[in-house]
Amino acid sequence: MEFYTNVVQAGDRILVRGYENGRPYQRRIDYMPTLFVNAKGKSKWQTLDGAYVDEVQPGTIRETRDFVKRYDGVAGFNVFGQTNYGLQYLSDIYDYDINWDMEQIKTFTIDIKTKTENGFPDIVTANEEITLITVKDFASKRIITFGLGLSEFAMRFAPCPYERPHVPTTRRS
Repeated sequence: MEFYTNVVQAGDRILVRGYENGRPYQRRIDYMPTLFVNAKGKSKWQTLDGAYVDEVQPGTIRETRDFVKRYDGVAGFNVFGQTNYGLQYLSDIYDYDINWDMEQIKTFTIDIKTKTENGFPDIVTANEEITLITVKDFASKRIITFGLGLSEFAMRFAPCPYERPHVPTTRRS
């Protein structure tokens, strides 16, 4: 069994992480995207509006981006298709239902506790002191808590006695 866990486009390549036969993999894929342009007559492909289009592969991802820019705004020459090339790759490769195995996917939760002297903390200004950060690994069921002070509730506790509270600063232009 093979399935992906992450796909991202980087430069001219598609970077894929996944599992195959229970083993993790990372791959760098050279990818040639497909787009569509107005057809001169009837064709195999149509837009959602019913207009006929022809398939084109301008080249690498970079060459395809240049193609889209070159014809942007050109009267009578429309370019159609998915320009998120990571998604296009997924659609090309995985044209079937993917059987995910959650036992093989690394899943974590992070729980952050703060003081609340001034009400619920503002995430932009970080106006309250962080007192605990707990991370749970769902595969191993391991829980570790980092914090200022002792905690009788944590299964595994890593004290951080020398941490200073974050003091927000403002940028000067």
